[in-house]
Amino acid sequence: MRTLLRAGMTRDEFFAVLDDLAMERGLRMSLPTNDDRLVALPVADGGELLCFLPTGVLNYVEYKGDIFLEKADGE
Repeated sequence: MRTLLRAGMTRDEFFAVLDDLAMERGLRMSLPTNDDRLVALPVADGGELLCFLPTGVLNYVEYKGDIFLEKADGE
C-alpha cells in the first residue's frame, strides 16, 4: 500500500487509486463513520488501514494503532 498511497495526495487522487484497486483487485473499502474523511481499507491479516482525509488531503494512515503513513509539514 505504501507504493500506492502517498501522504498529502488529494482526495480525488486517493479515491482514484481506490477505484483502480477495486476494479483490478476487488478491494472493498468501508466508511466506519459514514463520513468519507475516514476510510478503512482491509489488509491481508484481517486488519484495516484507517485513512484520514480531514482537510481534503491524505493526512495520515493508521494501522493497529500506529502511524503507517504520515503527511510531513509543508507537503
